[in-house]
Amino acid sequence: MRSPLTFKVLIASTVLLFSLLVPNSPLATALVDPEIPVTSDLDYCTTASDLDCVVSLLVEHPDGTSELATHNRINGVMTLGENGLSNDSGYMTWSYHSGSNNGPNITVNGDVELTPPSVWNINKRVGVGIPVLDAHIWGNLENVDMKDYFTITLRTSWLKPQDISMFARGAKASVKIISGGREWKFSGSKTFQSVFADQAKYAELYGPNSDTTRADEDRPALYWRLDHLSDIPSGSAFDTTCSEFGYTVTSSNSSSTGMPSMSDASTLFFNVAAPHFKADGSQNVGYFLAEIPLAWIDCKFTNNTLTKSPKVEISVTDSDGTPQIATTTVSIKGKSLLIHAYGFHYSAPNIVVKGVKTLKTYTCKKGSSKKIFKTSQVKCPKGWALVKK
Repeated sequence: MRSPLTFKVLIASTVLLFSLLVPNSPLATALVDPEIPVTSDLDYCTTASDLDCVVSLLVEHPDGTSELATHNRINGVMTLGENGLSNDSGYMTWSYHSGSNNGPNITVNGDVELTPPSVWNINKRVGVGIPVLDAHIWGNLENVDMKDYFTITLRTSWLKPQDISMFARGAKASVKIISGGREWKFSGSKTFQSVFADQAKYAELYGPNSDTTRADEDRPALYWRLDHLSDIPSGSAFDTTCSEFGYTVTSSNSSSTGMPSMSDASTLFFNVAAPHFKADGSQNVGYFLAEIPLAWIDCKFTNNTLTKSPKVEISVTDSDGTPQIATTTVSIKGKSLLIHAYGFHYSAPNIVVKGVKTLKTYTCKKGSSKKIFKTSQVKCPKGWALVKK
């Protein structure tokens, strides 16, 4: 069951980078033919050599216990959408114990949908049908314990990652090469997204009245999306330039996250967007994590100085450049740039990473609250005053 929102997204944490070339093996059995233009709902693997199938759903509880969820496949029928795409309407039910191995039993619905690159040949006239993998837990999600941590393991044959985006708390993604394909692990806990009922209202997030926007619903979310790197011209979600150097991975509770951009040679930023207020009227607080290969940045932005800077700083700013109060970290680990930001507010802030030579330490004050900043330029957030030494 595909989410009603259409996302142009990316999302991150522990990700293994690897060659996009996978050796074929006569022992591997691919269950989804990329040449057949049908969105398939993946079933469980029945043998160790099966590909394009689900291996398991692991549930880790806050008390340290864990269990594999039991599953039941609900077979559906093939339906034809308005865009000419055939869809498998089947799905999975998973049962496990909530909060602990001794907790009450709970059953959720979900699915793993795989859209092959051949679908683009049907839908390119109307601009849809981009090949993608979507892994969702959706039915009865409102009763899922926020502290239960899920890991869905699956195997694919032809799928090649262009980007990964995750909508889960503590989200992680990892992959390893296996015979004939790849094995994926997607992890995380339930989060919430504040959404509009009318898709047209998302344009207001970038307008002059963005700070008055209020969501129609605060919806529980737990899903992962992987866009496929297609060999078909214009058949991928994003520009395929530099894809041989890896891909971006992000995680957030936003409604929209764009590809990273650079405003100058040393400054990279992501724009994230969601309604300013939640449906209950409280301020919509966001989080954002990203992992970006340095080689990808160097290829995409050939004249950048960010990847070679002795220090990097991170900030969250409003669209007019005013800094926000947020908890942030940025680092270069191995061959990737890691970005973490929590506690900022929507509607359309920028997550800004800048390469600098030195950082200045200063304190800002608002009422009885004080916060220490380390940035290249001294600038307090709106409503905060600089504490003079």
